[in-house]
Amino acid sequence: MWSNRRRQRAEEARQAEQAAARAADAFLTLDSEQTSVAADFDLLLGVLAPADVPAARRSYDAAAGQCQRAIAAYLALNAPDAPPPATAALERSRADLDAARAALTRFAQWCRTRMAHAAAAITAAEEQAGDARDALAAATAAIEAT
Repeated sequence: MWSNRRRQRAEEARQAEQAAARAADAFLTLDSEQTSVAADFDLLLGVLAPADVPAARRSYDAAAGQCQRAIAAYLALNAPDAPPPATAALERSRADLDAARAALTRFAQWCRTRMAHAAAAITAAEEQAGDARDALAAATAAIEAT
């Protein structure tokens, strides 16, 4: 009887420890990715058309807000003065962190796509400018030759 209780407590402790490790991993991953996406977003703002900036800002703010809420909840759950969190609370926190990471990943993909489009547009504009310079040089040469 005592042996069963000890085994059960040991199993519960093991599950709580694993849940804490998964939540900590989700927290660290989200925190790192959030920093990276913030830098990508800053770059994106430099190439977006001014009319597209408000929608991009709203999308970023929504994803970043979800991340901040999930991170704040995780930190509150694991505060030094808080009682040890229950396994279910840790699993909910991990799920919230993972959901925030998924939202952030979708936004990051959107950023990368927009930056690729902007880079292609810039390359095309540079090629057109080069063609225009070549045509101008040829016209200038033709005028000077006459």
